[in-house]
Amino acid sequence: MNLELHWAENAPECRMCYFRAVTKAEVAKHEFELHNYCADCERQFQNQNSIRHHLNGKIHRVSTVKCPFCKTRCGTATGLSHHIEQGSCPHVPIDRQKLYKYIRSRDPAGAIANKRLEWHGEKTYEINPRLAWNNWAKAYECYLCHKLYSSLHGLKLHLESPKHQQKMYHCLNPS
Repeated sequence: MNLELHWAENAPECRMCYFRAVTKAEVAKHEFELHNYCADCERQFQNQNSIRHHLNGKIHRVSTVKCPFCKTRCGTATGLSHHIEQGSCPHVPIDRQKLYKYIRSRDPAGAIANKRLEWHGEKTYEINPRLAWNNWAKAYECYLCHKLYSSLHGLKLHLESPKHQQKMYHCLNPS
């Protein structure tokens, strides 16, 4: 008796070998375990470690943390804090300085936020348009990181962003 006759003609089949199963999920499990294959991305990996690393990446991670201000989904709470702190959220009602003061009020021991003896607010930078203009590049240049901007307003927004401010958080598990 031929075992192939027991399978329906449209039974899901492995892309790498002739394995068949009743469901697509069974075939995907087979491809993952035996062939290191990601069915969603249609990619094969050299070993189990590589495919597991791939599956833990952003493309497969479920965005579970929702921004309370703009409803954007982030993969982690850290991702949400970066979204808010870096000014990516267009609807956040507080600035970075108010956010830091709020965090410090909830974290007086400095477990996650950098503990400072005194808080003097964010650094401010003065822009001298004549000195900021890079005649060779025909653009305004940040004197701290040398990034170029087509307008003085763009440079001003850059200098007011968290880019050149002290980091608010410190890693709880430095290695």
